[in-house]
Amino acid sequence: ISGLRADYRIVCSKQDYNLSLKEGVAEKKLVLLEHPLKRENTKRFFEKVYFSNFKNKTKNKIKTLTLLYPEEPYSFKRSDFLLISEKEMQKNRIKTVNLMVNTLLGWKIFIKPHPAILKFEELKNMFESISPCVVFTNPFDQVERYIEMSDVVAGLPPASSAIFTTVLQHSGKPVLSLDLNQEFFGDCYKDFEGVEYIESEQGLISVLESIRDNKYQKNYKTNSEKKGFSNTIDILEYLLRNKKHDNHIYSSKAV
Repeated sequence: ISGLRADYRIVCSKQDYNLSLKEGVAEKKLVLLEHPLKRENTKRFFEKVYFSNFKNKTKNKIKTLTLLYPEEPYSFKRSDFLLISEKEMQKNRIKTVNLMVNTLLGWKIFIKPHPAILKFEELKNMFESISPCVVFTNPFDQVERYIEMSDVVAGLPPASSAIFTTVLQHSGKPVLSLDLNQEFFGDCYKDFEGVEYIESEQGLISVLESIRDNKYQKNYKTNSEKKGFSNTIDILEYLLRNKKHDNHIYSSKAV
């Protein structure tokens, strides 16, 4: 509602831009401020003073995949909104991890849970019993650490903002959004630039095999997105110029 009444609405992603349009906000009111990691100077700064601390610098490092694990213990089907129970969700997630372990033989699988997750010890014991290669990490570890040190990052529904961050932090790294059970909000990263959206077990196996065999290639779409502003100062100057221009036109009409 506030976006409809305000002169301008500043959004920080193309997704928010499109959502605002669907809400009825006029396109001329929308201003896109690029995410900090889309700005070259900011990205270089973070790479130098922050991300570099997390790099795996061991000589013969083991290949790793990090699976982003959501806090929600249950979900809903996208087609009919029927409940997917906690028990069924655990069964599905265990099956997914088993599939990863069996396809990426010798790889380390980090499962990074959301900080708000419940039943941590129970889940840790359950997943780590699958294989010695599986590590259910501390929920309060910095997710950037695992993004930086891993060869592949994958996310379970509902969509995690860390998937978006991974694409910006490492545009060339395989980033997988898993929607194997067609969950509600499970397709948020479908057709998203830089993310491999996977909606079947066979599709996941195929992608993991191509990554394992060094045959995986990222598909990049033609970037036709509206270009945003690189910093807040440029936005403010633009808005002030526009406001002055609008006021001038309004005053001229009044005369």
